[in-house]
Amino acid sequence: QKRDSVTCDFVTLSTFHNPSKTASYYNINYIIFKYYIILIISLDFVNLLNVTKSKVTKSRLSEIFSEIFTIFAPNIKLRYKDMETQILNLKEPYEYICCNGRVALHIATLIVYEAKTNEDGEYELETHSHPVVRNFSTPSGTVWNKAELRDCDILCREDNPQISLRKFRQILSRYPESYENVYEGKGESINPVWKKDLEDIGIKIAWPVGDDGQEHFKEFEVRLEVKPDKHCPYLCTDRWTEFFFYVEADDLDELKAQLIHKRDWYYYVFKEHDFAIRFTCDDKRYESLIKEVNDTKAEKY
Repeated sequence: QKRDSVTCDFVTLSTFHNPSKTASYYNINYIIFKYYIILIISLDFVNLLNVTKSKVTKSRLSEIFSEIFTIFAPNIKLRYKDMETQILNLKEPYEYICCNGRVALHIATLIVYEAKTNEDGEYELETHSHPVVRNFSTPSGTVWNKAELRDCDILCREDNPQISLRKFRQILSRYPESYENVYEGKGESINPVWKKDLEDIGIKIAWPVGDDGQEHFKEFEVRLEVKPDKHCPYLCTDRWTEFFFYVEADDLDELKAQLIHKRDWYYYVFKEHDFAIRFTCDDKRYESLIKEVNDTKAEKY
């Protein structure tokens, strides 16, 4: 694919510019950019040759690539921004946070801020806060550079690693298996099996107990709402109950099958508990369908 230009992000300056500033964006011709990178790499290679006392002369290679850069340098356009960074270290006990299904301990925050003036000459301060995390699969101090704190959910503290059933439902509702997420690439989706990921980390889901502090059989009523949507004839969601349901269906048969499938998903992931899910719907047009779903026995695991 032919490209006339490319915008590249740099965190630190190259040796060719004032180290007291930060060039955050380079608008640079794509071909020029390749020569620029070749020059930097070659100079590093020359330093290596110099250390190893090679017969190749450092000055000759430096001249070659300096000439290349000098020829094209006038075409490079730089746009500087005054950007500052700061690490805000947090105190223990840390909090478990979640973003796009990923869970980790939030140990610090990388704050990036930029002071500037807008077109009207007014002062503006732009800030970005990225979580610095630790979990069992990545080294401590990993930066979630594509996530900001406002994109994250707090699950629990590390000294009390458990979340409520309602909290579990809330997280699932953030990333439904929807047309928008899956087909338009606007987000990731997670399902109830995500509970296994939490358990691998050490986070448990607190199950409701009776007044005696013990678990007993419990029937959960899940109120459903069915309405047409721009992506499908039938969009079915729960009305903020303990279990999250989101179904997009082209016809009633598919709606019924998906409700049964997603209900049985919960029976699978919470098979250690004794419970039942019973659907209700205020719209009488779906009364018979809801009855058929409730009368369908759950698959045993």
